[in-house]
Amino acid sequence: MNAPAPARSGAATAPSGARRPSGPAIAPQAATGPPETSERPSGAWVLVTGSRAFKAKVHRDVLDAALTQAWDEARHFGRQRLTIIHGTAPGADTLAAKWALQHPGVFEIGHPADWNGPCGPNCKPGHRKPGRGGADYCPQAGAYRNQLMVNTVLRLDEPRICLAFFASATEDSAGTADCLRRARLAGLPWRAYDPRGPR
Repeated sequence: MNAPAPARSGAATAPSGARRPSGPAIAPQAATGPPETSERPSGAWVLVTGSRAFKAKVHRDVLDAALTQAWDEARHFGRQRLTIIHGTAPGADTLAAKWALQHPGVFEIGHPADWNGPCGPNCKPGHRKPGRGGADYCPQAGAYRNQLMVNTVLRLDEPRICLAFFASATEDSAGTADCLRRARLAGLPWRAYDPRGPR
């Protein structure tokens, strides 16, 4: 397996070749949420956000190495389960969901954006745009979904991290950057994989 693309993070250890501060990535941390119960094995959570241009033939090794590292770290801290939360978009999200299905003890939860649904409280009147098939859509639906995923992970009383995947030096995924920004503002540990270098 090839080494992941250069990464930058807050409070995370790096795979070989990554550039970022050292420290535990998935480590126990304080959070509000339900306590562990004897019926459910202890777990860890990974919020995956990534480019739609992230392709299996080109980028699979990067994603495989990053998720494998997160799963290894979770098990190092005694966690028996890993859950990946993603936005269900083509690219990195879909690849992460498929990775989960191939690894026992790993689960995935998709949070699709509700593009055709009602607007949020911060939407301005008249901002909706025409979409395919004649229906209009809310251009902020992706941002609302990103905040929902961050909020979901923050409520958990288990270790968690955000992994962001950018596909190339020329591609600038606004949705990925938005989700990573929200995760960082919320204080989540994070890693960004980007050929351009640190984000």
